[in-house]
Amino acid sequence: MTAKQEASLKVLLVDDEMLVRSGTAMMLDELGHDVTEAVSGQKALQILADNPHFDVIITDYRMPDMDGMELISAARDFIPHMKAVLMTGYHADDPRFADLHAGSLSKPFGLEELEIALGGIC
Repeated sequence: MTAKQEASLKVLLVDDEMLVRSGTAMMLDELGHDVTEAVSGQKALQILADNPHFDVIITDYRMPDMDGMELISAARDFIPHMKAVLMTGYHADDPRFADLHAGSLSKPFGLEELEIALGGIC
């Protein structure tokens, strides 16, 4: 299932860990998506303020200053129906996840899991 998808998504990828972010960006590129990277929730919100034309946000759950759920909620102020995927192993314990209407992706993940997560929300 790892062939490039026919419709490219404009993805905002947010993770404070460079290795995770760059590895995920490479997989998204391999799937044919247009990726913009951000190192923090605050940087992601700055990017959205300047360019609110993203199809999906993929964000880490545990980040300093702003967690992924807070970021997704804030991002939807710019793009109300923005699709979202939360990368984590922790969200199941957070009662806010059920109301977030986002996909999830358990770390570590590979290309196929990423493609399935995107297919499930887009």
